[in-house]
Amino acid sequence: IAARKDAIVPVVVPEPAHEIVRGRPADEAIPTSSRPYVKARLSPVLDSTIQLHQASPESLAQMIKAVAEVESPVHVSEVTRRLMEAFGVNRAGSRITLAVEEAVRLGKKMQLFRHRRGFVYSLADTSVRIRDRSLLDASERKIELVPIEELDLALVETVTLGFSMERDDAISGALALVGFGRATAKIAGMLEERLKALLSYGRLVQSDGKIALGSVEWREGRSADGQEPPA
Repeated sequence: IAARKDAIVPVVVPEPAHEIVRGRPADEAIPTSSRPYVKARLSPVLDSTIQLHQASPESLAQMIKAVAEVESPVHVSEVTRRLMEAFGVNRAGSRITLAVEEAVRLGKKMQLFRHRRGFVYSLADTSVRIRDRSLLDASERKIELVPIEELDLALVETVTLGFSMERDDAISGALALVGFGRATAKIAGMLEERLKALLSYGRLVQSDGKIALGSVEWREGRSADGQEPPA
């Protein structure tokens, strides 16, 4: 079928760059490591007789691997969306959900990728980067689709750039780096949880109401709770 490994050709279309400016003229924007979110584009499955839920778990696992190599860490719901696009499906029913779940389990067992906390991680590139989602569709800009490692990095970078700041400023700055312009109660609550984790772990410290960098060494890919990338 068209979903064979050798038929998967993700086409990556980069979005325009986005920078955060804090109190400076536009030509003096503070440089950040945040980069536009890049989505995987899988080759369309040309055999119309094969539906997504009918495809073999092995072929779906290979397609998931291709998505992860572009978007890692990527939420399973976004992986499902990429597969649906390849198969020309508009809505995910229970059969599609079950098929993707089975393919994720198989792919992890086959060591094609890693899976943890609802996210798929590439084996080829274990680094976690800050990605700006401001140009994505609203349906794709959900805080639960952002891995906690990325939120932690965004918080740390915001504090690094500002040296010392209020909690609310750290949260709003981190949200801007990942492409969220407005903080709802749900979004702010999740960032507050990550900030507490960073403070607990010692990566950040709080003194006189200000957040600053701590002395604990940061290991790339590790979340604030000290957990390594998934095995």
